[in-house]
Amino acid sequence: MFELEKAIRDWKKSLFRSQNMEEPDIAELESHIRDEIDRLLKEGLDEATAFQKAVKDTESFESLEAEYGKVRRLRFYGSAWNPARLLPAFAWSHLKIAVRKMKKQKAYSFINTVGLALGMTVSFLIFFWVHDELGTNRFHENADLLFRVNKKYQIGSETQYNSSTPYALARAARENCAEVIDATGFQRIRALISFSDKEDSVFYENRVCLVDSSFFKVFTFPSIEGDPEKAMAEPGAIVLTESTAHKYFGTEDPLGKILTLDHEKDFVVKGVIEDIPPDSDIRFDLFVPISSMIDPESLSSWGDHYPSTFVLLQDGSVSVELEKKLSGLIQEQLPKEQISLVLQPLGDIHLYSSDGSEEGMKFVRIFSIVAIFILVIACINYINLSTARSERRAKEVGLRKAVGARRMQIAWQFFLESVLFTLIALGISLLLIHMLGGVFHDLTGKTIAFTDLLSPGFLLGILLITVFTGLAAGVYPALVMSSFKPVRALRNGFDRAGKKASFRKTLVVIQVSLSIILLVGMGGIEKQLRYIRARDHGFNKHGVLFMRMNGELQKNYEAFRNELLQNPDVAAVARTFQPPGEMSAITRGIRWQGMEPGDSVAFGYIPVDYDTLDLLGIKIVQGRKFSREFPADESNFILNEKAIEAMNLKDPIGKPFSLNEDSTGTIIGVVKDFHSLPLNFGLEPVVLLLDADFYSLVLIRIRPGDRREAISGIEAAWKKFSTGFPFEYHFLDELFELDYGPEILAGKIFRTLALIAIFISCLGLLGLSAFLAEQKTKEIGIRKTLGASALRVVLLLTKQFFLWVLLANVIAWPIAYFALRNWLNNYPFRMTLGLPLFLLAAAAALVVTMFTVSFQAVKAALANPADSLRYE
Repeated sequence: MFELEKAIRDWKKSLFRSQNMEEPDIAELESHIRDEIDRLLKEGLDEATAFQKAVKDTESFESLEAEYGKVRRLRFYGSAWNPARLLPAFAWSHLKIAVRKMKKQKAYSFINTVGLALGMTVSFLIFFWVHDELGTNRFHENADLLFRVNKKYQIGSETQYNSSTPYALARAARENCAEVIDATGFQRIRALISFSDKEDSVFYENRVCLVDSSFFKVFTFPSIEGDPEKAMAEPGAIVLTESTAHKYFGTEDPLGKILTLDHEKDFVVKGVIEDIPPDSDIRFDLFVPISSMIDPESLSSWGDHYPSTFVLLQDGSVSVELEKKLSGLIQEQLPKEQISLVLQPLGDIHLYSSDGSEEGMKFVRIFSIVAIFILVIACINYINLSTARSERRAKEVGLRKAVGARRMQIAWQFFLESVLFTLIALGISLLLIHMLGGVFHDLTGKTIAFTDLLSPGFLLGILLITVFTGLAAGVYPALVMSSFKPVRALRNGFDRAGKKASFRKTLVVIQVSLSIILLVGMGGIEKQLRYIRARDHGFNKHGVLFMRMNGELQKNYEAFRNELLQNPDVAAVARTFQPPGEMSAITRGIRWQGMEPGDSVAFGYIPVDYDTLDLLGIKIVQGRKFSREFPADESNFILNEKAIEAMNLKDPIGKPFSLNEDSTGTIIGVVKDFHSLPLNFGLEPVVLLLDADFYSLVLIRIRPGDRREAISGIEAAWKKFSTGFPFEYHFLDELFELDYGPEILAGKIFRTLALIAIFISCLGLLGLSAFLAEQKTKEIGIRKTLGASALRVVLLLTKQFFLWVLLANVIAWPIAYFALRNWLNNYPFRMTLGLPLFLLAAAAALVVTMFTVSFQAVKAALANPADSLRYE
C-alpha cells in the first residue's frame, strides 16, 4: 500500500544525496511538491500517481536552478547577473513562498487580510465622499469664473451674512461693472402644477425656479429639446428637466404642452434640459421666467431681497475694488442701511457658508482624518502580527543568510508578502464597495456608479491608498525580519525583550488610543444631537402641524378656522409666515425712541396673528399679547428680550417703534427669547407683528391621542375650503430633524466608522493575544502544574493589555478633548464636555479589549498542562 509521507521522506533523502542541496532549499522544494500533490489530488488523481507526477515535474536540474538555486549559484560561481532576466523567476519564487506561508497560517492571514480590506474599504468610500463633496458645482464650464453675491449686514450688535439680494442687483451689476461679463438672479418657489382636469394630474412641486434670461447663459445645463435660453426671455414659457417631462407627459413630446401653476397661470413648455446632476447645489425641476411671476415694480426694487445673484467675471481673481463697486450699488439705493456685498466662488458655496465659515468643510476634514485613523489601525494590525510571528521565521532567515542570501533579498521577500496581502485586500475591498453601494447611499445620500469607480480621480485615489497601505504595512516588518543575525537567529530565534517587542507595544497603545479618540468623538456627537433635540426652543413644537395656504384658503381662512375648532381633536389654529425656528425675513430701517443718530440695525420679523403666541406657548414677560379687542394692534409690535437689549430700552412698553417709514406703531409687549433660527445660530432680535399680506402657513395644534383621526378631520375641512389643491401637511417636530440634517448625518457616519475601527482593532488584539498566549505555553503549563488557578493564568495573560489601555487613555483624552471642543465651537448652544463622556469611552475601550483578549487567555488557561509541557 502506497504511503505518501514515507515516499516524501525517501525522496528528500535521495535529493540531498544526489543534488547536495542545502536544508532551506529542500524545505522550500518540499513545500512546492506538497502544493502540486494537493492540486493533483483535487483533480482526481490517486496519491501514488500525484506524487510521481509532482516529482517528475520538478526533478530536472533546470527547474531546480530556476526555482531555488539560480541567484545563489551565480553568486558563488561568479556568473554574469542580469537583473532583468532573473527578476521574474526571483519574484515568482518569493510569491510562491508567500502563498505557502498564508496557507499555513490561515488565522493570521485571515486577520491581516480582513483588517486591511476593511481599512481600505472605509478609506475608498470616504475618499469617494470627499471627492464628491469637493467636486460639487464644478461641472459648469465657467465654474472658476462664477461667484455668488452675498449680503453682509447687522442684526443688533452681530454681523450676519446671507445670499438673498435685491431683484435689481443682477441688471445693475451687468450695466455698471466692467469686470462682470454677465449676471443672473433666480428665486426658488413652491407651486401646484397641473396639466389636466384629472385629480391624479396635480402635483406640488418644491423645486420651481424663477429665472431671468441670463440664467442658461451663465450656468451649464445641457439642452435636450428647444432653446431654454430663448424660452426664459418669453413670458408664459416653462422649461422642464428630462425626468420632470417624463413624469407629466410620459413618452409624448412635451414641447408645446401646457402646464398650469396654482390653477391660475398657464405656461407652454418651450424646452427640456438634462436632469441636473446630484453634485449641484442649484437643483430645480421646472424653470419659469421671473417676469411672469413677479411684477415689474418689484423686479426693479432694491428693497425686496429674495433672489440669489451670481456674476460671471472676466477674471477668476476677485478684487477688493469689485466688491466695493457692488457694495456701492446697493448703498447708493439704500443709504440708511449698513449693507455691503461680498463675492463667494461657486465651488465654495457647498462646503462654506455665506460668511466664509466652514459649514461643511469641517465634516470633510473630520471624516478624512477618521479614514486615515482606520487605515493606520489596519496597518498596525499587520505590523504587529507580522513582527510577532517573526520568531517562527527567525531560523528561516538565519539559514538563508548562512547560505549567502543578502539582507535586501530577504527584505524583498517579506515586502512581497505584504504586497500580496495588500493586493488581496484590494480585491476584497472593491468587492465590498460594490456590495455596500446601497448601504453607502442610505448613509450618505450618494450613489456610487461604475463610471465613478473608473474616473481618473477615483483611480488615482485608489492607487495612492493602496501604495500607502502596502508601504505602511510592509516596510517595517521587512526591515525587522531581514535584520536578524544568523548566529543569534539559529541559536535563540531572536531577542524577545528587544526593541521589536517595545515597538510592537507602542503600536498597540497607538491603535487603542485612536480607537478611544473615535469613541469620544462618537459619544460627543451623539450627546450634542441629544442636547439639540432636548433643548427648550422657547416654544412648544410638539403636536403642531402646518400646511401651506393657497389663495382660496386665504380668502376662506376664518371659516376654515371655525370648522377646525369644532373638531374635538383640534386645540388651536393660527397663521404665520414661516415655520417657527426658520425665520428668514429681515427688516431694516428700524427706529425707536432714544436711538442714536446715524445708527442702523436690522431685526428679524415674524408676521403672526392673534392666536399664534398661545398656540406655540411663547410667553409674554412684559405688557400684553395681540388682541382682537384692540383694533390698533394691527399697527403695534411685540419684541423679544434680545431686541429690547439691542435697543437698550429700560421700559419699552408704550414706547413708539417703527419698522420703516410706512410702518410705525407702539411696543405693546415683550416675549421671552425663543429660537427663531436653528440652534446653529444664536438668539436673534425679533419683531412680531400682525401682517395679513405675509400669512402663508396655517398652524394647527392637535390634542394628545390618535393622530390619524385628528388628521382625517383636518383633511375633510381642507377639502371643503380648498378645492382642487392636494392635502399636504408636516409636523413641526419632524421639520426640526431636517434643520439638523448635517449633524444627524455626521453622527450616523461617525458612529459607523468608529464601530468599524473598533472591530479592526479587535481583530488585531485577538491575533496578538493568541500569539502571546502561544509564547507562554510552556510557562502556563509549569504554573498550572505548580498549582496556579485558571484565573491567575488569565490575569497573567491580560494584565499587560489592561496597562496598555490605561496608557492609551492618557494619550487619547487630551487629543479627543481639544478636537471635540474645537468642533463644538461651531455651535452657539452646545453641551458641556464633562468627565463622564471620557470615562464612558475609556470603559468601553477597556471592556472591548479585555473581552477580546480573554478568549485566548481563557483557552490557554483551560488547556491540559501535559499538552502545554509537550509543546515544541
